[in-house]
Amino acid sequence: MKTLKLLLTSILLLCSSIGYALDFVVDGINYRVTNDAAKTVEVTSSANNYSGDIVIPESVIYNDITYNVTSIGTQAFLNCSSLTSIDLPASLTSIGFSAFQRCSSLTSIELPASVTSIGSNAFGYCSNLDRIYLLGETPFTYDSNAFIKDYERAIIVPESAVETYHTAEGWCDIAKYITGSERMSQSIEVTASNSGSSVRSAIGDELLGSVVDLKIKGTINSYDIIVLNQKMPILQNLDLSEAQIVACDYPYYRTYCTEDNKLGDYLFYKHPSLRSVRFPKEMNGLMGNAVLASCFCLKSVVLPEGLVSIGQKAFAGQDIPLERNKLKYIEIPNSVKSIGSSAFSDTSLEEIVLPKDLIEISTSLFASTNLKRILLPPNLTKIGNYAFQSSKLTEIRLPSSLKSIGSAAFSNCPLQKVYTYTILPLSISDGTFGNAANAELYLPETSSENYYFAAGWNGFLSHTTFNEPYEYFYLAGDKVLNDNTGYIEGDGENNPDADINPGGGIIVEGEQADSEEPNQSLGDVNVEHDGAGNAGSIIGDNNISADNLNIKINVKGGKWYFFAFPFDIKMDKISMENGSRYVWRYYDGEERANGKTGWKDVNGNKLNAAQGYIFQCSANDVLVLNIEDVRFKKEDKYNELVAHMSDNLKDASWNFMGNPYLSYYDLNDMGYSAPVTVWDGSKYVAIRPGDDDYHFTPYEAFFVQKPEGTNSVGFDGDQQMTQTQSTEKKEKQMAARKMMVKQMAGSDNPRKLINLTLSCGEENDGTRIVFNNAQSMAYETMCDAAKFESQGVIQFFTIGTSNERYAINERPVDNGIVNVGYTAPAAGEYTISAARMDTPVFVKDMKTGALHDLRQGGYTFSTEAGTYAQRIQIWTEGTATGIGRVNAEQATGAEKVYDMSGRAANKDAKGVYIINGEKTLVK
Repeated sequence: MKTLKLLLTSILLLCSSIGYALDFVVDGINYRVTNDAAKTVEVTSSANNYSGDIVIPESVIYNDITYNVTSIGTQAFLNCSSLTSIDLPASLTSIGFSAFQRCSSLTSIELPASVTSIGSNAFGYCSNLDRIYLLGETPFTYDSNAFIKDYERAIIVPESAVETYHTAEGWCDIAKYITGSERMSQSIEVTASNSGSSVRSAIGDELLGSVVDLKIKGTINSYDIIVLNQKMPILQNLDLSEAQIVACDYPYYRTYCTEDNKLGDYLFYKHPSLRSVRFPKEMNGLMGNAVLASCFCLKSVVLPEGLVSIGQKAFAGQDIPLERNKLKYIEIPNSVKSIGSSAFSDTSLEEIVLPKDLIEISTSLFASTNLKRILLPPNLTKIGNYAFQSSKLTEIRLPSSLKSIGSAAFSNCPLQKVYTYTILPLSISDGTFGNAANAELYLPETSSENYYFAAGWNGFLSHTTFNEPYEYFYLAGDKVLNDNTGYIEGDGENNPDADINPGGGIIVEGEQADSEEPNQSLGDVNVEHDGAGNAGSIIGDNNISADNLNIKINVKGGKWYFFAFPFDIKMDKISMENGSRYVWRYYDGEERANGKTGWKDVNGNKLNAAQGYIFQCSANDVLVLNIEDVRFKKEDKYNELVAHMSDNLKDASWNFMGNPYLSYYDLNDMGYSAPVTVWDGSKYVAIRPGDDDYHFTPYEAFFVQKPEGTNSVGFDGDQQMTQTQSTEKKEKQMAARKMMVKQMAGSDNPRKLINLTLSCGEENDGTRIVFNNAQSMAYETMCDAAKFESQGVIQFFTIGTSNERYAINERPVDNGIVNVGYTAPAAGEYTISAARMDTPVFVKDMKTGALHDLRQGGYTFSTEAGTYAQRIQIWTEGTATGIGRVNAEQATGAEKVYDMSGRAANKDAKGVYIINGEKTLVK
């Protein structure tokens, strides 16, 4: 072993003494002597950790000897991905194979005139190397794979040597990438042509293929887009900021043609060499689909201010290996309101600035990107399916405005931290966060228990709570706040703003004295109502306040609404978001008592709390009512009833009032037992506590009639409900009432309810008969409800002894016959059916003579349009008679023949018919 070591030592000393294989380092660069006699060295491959900017000198001094640098050795800078630039010496003659391979941060390099040879893959896979400058006028020897291995790049040579390079052996194969230093940059001003490309004319066919940088002023169209895409193979930087796109019928791609001021679909799709684009400042705000999709070399895009939308796959890198895609950063103007699905998918995007008003991250928007971080806009409401799938995100902060997250939105992401600021957990699937088990979930202190068990969120094994101040939050479900859960704090100077969406509710528990600060203080609060019964709720016991309460109700033009509000509202605090015209009217019960309609326009300066009003606007819009400095209380409310004397009791003492709370309220919890009349959007409906399960929505107004001895309608503050609570209670009530109705059938209960419906297609109206021998045939305010009639819709009512029209008619059985009237807005077939029958009843059609048992289903009859008060009767079981005359002779010569459903019939067939108004059996 000693002999071997001595031998190796002797060989190394010998090599050193004759000048071979001598390695040394000067200023951090490794060199090796290549010819000791000529004193030449090459940069070696002994290190591959070079980074930043490097300058290689023409000569170096080692041991007082000066060596000339003449070569870059094999793989000298292989995989130096952080090497941003290198300055080569004028003494350099050769570059070895793979010398700069995969130097992905190099953007340009200048080769001195002294270079005579370049090895294979010397600049292979330098994904950002856009330009190679050759200073020599004489083409040198190079391996065919030295430059053009993975994508197009410009090779710039002295202007005087362009033709020499274009025709030289080897170089002619890549002639389309070679351009002269003077022709590579062009700035032109053009006017779009109707029959060809003005860009082509301005530059000339002989130079089109040589342009690397181009700025265009003036107008361009489809012909010019074709030239830019197909005839300029090394065009890298395109500036259209002072150009204008104009319409042209000639397609630039498939069937796509340019349109005035629009970035059309597929405008620069699959352009082979574009690195940067500046789009026109003049545009209509729309960026089409796939405008820059599959652009292999795209690095930067400057989007114009005023851009409103970005189309699907606008920048998508489909069909491009990720390492060849170079778009790492982009800033989206604040004017952009929507970005189409997959717009940035399959790109190398690492960072993006999103517009502050963007409300949706669309499907697959950032899927398969290098996105490492992102700041989501403060008003974002939706993250679509697969939005960030297979991105590089390690942390995400979900804003308090977020309302939905799609399936697999964050699947296959290396997330380590997930911050959620939504007060209630969103509904997500188990696969939304693929890395949930290995990530930390940061959530509001007030919501720890909600998230712990929620589907999808329960996949996070580690939770950390925070109590950060909130600028804003929203609720789409119920949130209870108390001393145990904590409260939602502002930033110390401002209370948090909040949106209580339809179906959402906030409940603050615990009593609070009037003089004390509320437990939960809010800033600007928007409580939304969809105009169809779904509304937000706020329930507190003087322990919750709002600096500004904005009630927002979606309304349809030309439709009447019944409204009542829990606070006085000044008329100058009422507005329409889109400026529609509107009218408010109140009800004058005294006028109705005197036989007039009772409706009057509101002329005062405010709407009074708990008073009923009707409202109509000219177009679909959002009604906004503002109230400042609000405290929400659970106190009991009493709506006073006013008496208005009338000769006709059914017109006396009508009061129009409403729900006094910003919450839902059960009809059966009112301190009132007489009928109530509500508006369903097109007609009046009468209901009664005890007989109906009906919950008032926030802001709902209704009619009541003052019974003798009753001075007010009472509301219990503790019975307020959110929509969720209301829905749960109604489900239980419905189940209980079904059981009760079943038990009532055939029982000896003195009150027998029959709920009748008249329908035609989707339209219908109802009336109720209550047989109760304890009541009289006369109109009684405690149990009867007069029919409020509407124009242009079906009306169905019972008729009293003095021709009163009833919506609810509670009366004794008497002779067992109740006259029923109807209004048919159009001719057709109408059906009478019974949703509830505590006792069997029959329909007697006085026109056809039909007697129909409603236990067998509905009774259908034909009628012309109009009001009919003498055709239909309801008979009790004891009143209904059997078949009268059953002989064939009665059929002979009959003028009017109907089947048992009341339809005109042919008497030739055997059966039971109504003939001349009597049941007859035809044999």
